[in-house]
Amino acid sequence: MTPEAKVKKEIRTVLDALPGCWYFMPAASVYGRRGVPDFVGLWHGRFFAIEAKSSVGMTTKLQDREIERIAAAGGVVGVCRSGEDARELMEGLCS
Repeated sequence: MTPEAKVKKEIRTVLDALPGCWYFMPAASVYGRRGVPDFVGLWHGRFFAIEAKSSVGMTTKLQDREIERIAAAGGVVGVCRSGEDARELMEGLCS
């Protein structure tokens, strides 16, 4: 398992434990939109997106563009390097 795959597993565990949280992981394909974060979902009526990265991983320009566009549209979005990062992002979603 790659370091980023481990982070994605931790994030799934966090999201699965949140009552009423709906999310999916967009499949990367030639027909999809490039740069979309790894997790996209809804919790307590708020849209969120999470880009998973290892401790040393960097976002691409396409990912940065999508992150900025989601934030500008009022979504909660972040780059998470651990399950704890995801937990903190989701806690902020409700405050």
